[in-house]
Amino acid sequence: MKKEKDFIRKFLIENEMSDFTVRDVVNLLMLKDSSFDVRKKTYQYVYRNVCRLETLGRLRSYGFQRHRRFKKLGALYLKESNFELNGLNTIFQDNPILAELDDEKAKAETDLAIVLGEVDEYKTLISRLPKHKSVLQGLIVQTSDKSARLLGKINALSTVIEYSSTNIDDRGV
Repeated sequence: MKKEKDFIRKFLIENEMSDFTVRDVVNLLMLKDSSFDVRKKTYQYVYRNVCRLETLGRLRSYGFQRHRRFKKLGALYLKESNFELNGLNTIFQDNPILAELDDEKAKAETDLAIVLGEVDEYKTLISRLPKHKSVLQGLIVQTSDKSARLLGKINALSTVIEYSSTNIDDRGV
């Protein structure tokens, strides 16, 4: 059985799983990888890793017990980064400012995923606690404004990184 730290994350990305149960992942994993041959151990391995990804804010769960489903959030949606393909990793190593901007963008993406989760939770609370609807709607507005600012930041950083890396590539660095 493979024990890489990010194996399940990569497996979810490669198989484009966005709304799934642990059982779905176990079945697909056992089908595609012969090193996962014992169902109970595979289930434990997948469950632990999915819970770790949820704790890190890369997945969100809903439902209970065996009906618990997971959705991918934020950076987990991204497939393999184009940075690997066009040599930007070496550019980031040579240019600490670009590396810093990329780190800042990754943090903003994580923060955005958390904020969007907050908005969903407030909406759920409104349906459960209708007496507090006015207070919760105020919180939704504040959180939505925060998500808009974060999205603007992500877009701006993406544009700057893309522009800078293109100009660096054109100069032959």
